[in-house]
Amino acid sequence: MVVIALMGLLFNLGVARYIDFNRRQSVVAQGLKLKNNLRSIQQNALSGVKPATGCTVLEGYVIHFHTTDLRQFLFCTPQHTILTLSDIASEPALKIFPLPSNFRYGTTIGGAFQDASHIKHVLFKVLGSGIAIYEGSPSGNFLPAVTSQLITIRAFANPYRYYSVCLAGGGDIKDCGYRTGSPPVCTCP
Repeated sequence: MVVIALMGLLFNLGVARYIDFNRRQSVVAQGLKLKNNLRSIQQNALSGVKPATGCTVLEGYVIHFHTTDLRQFLFCTPQHTILTLSDIASEPALKIFPLPSNFRYGTTIGGAFQDASHIKHVLFKVLGSGIAIYEGSPSGNFLPAVTSQLITIRAFANPYRYYSVCLAGGGDIKDCGYRTGSPPVCTCP
């Protein structure tokens, strides 16, 4: 009887560890996917890749985060002489990168997770000109905001699991890694 009880206890511990491992791996996979998507968008901007029609002069690619997806937009001139919130709202997304249902985008401010509305818009400029990070103003125009942006994915609960990536103004994409319980501590230049 004692042997059966011990076997049951060990089995339950093994299942719990497996579930925790599986959740960790899925968060890490989504974090690495985010980093790869950002690098792919950055590479398109660096090489000046533009669609065959509808874009006279490519200025770059804008990324916008919603709670459950990342959206990529074109920024071309003379169609857009100044980047505005209405441009982002009215243009169809060039690509949408969705998250699984129990994952959320956000940022980390002061060590605490904040929802996606706190993430600034990022413009990957063409031909190695770096990136520009913008926030919307009441007039609808984008204003230069900060020199870097920390993007955090949060998933599951009890405890939450986090993965963060930093975008720096020079175009660097830094992997801040995984953490359970609270977002990773990351110096974002």
